[in-house]
Amino acid sequence: MTEQLKYFYNWRGLSDKQFYSVVREFVDNGCSKFVITDLLLKELIKSPERVDFLHTLCKDMSVEFSSVHGLDGK
Repeated sequence: MTEQLKYFYNWRGLSDKQFYSVVREFVDNGCSKFVITDLLLKELIKSPERVDFLHTLCKDMSVEFSSVHGLDGK
């Protein structure tokens, strides 16, 4: 059984270039599945064009953001 790399990363506020760089670092260490944090989810709701960006990134890098943390209620 392969061990899973688990790490919390605050995706919110990254430029497109930074987003690709951070994902590349995780991919280089064997990750392909990511979680959308509550803060990134709020950003995606406010800026629907970021959803398109995230879809493109997933396609380009063969990764998926398939889970979402619950909102914190604040």
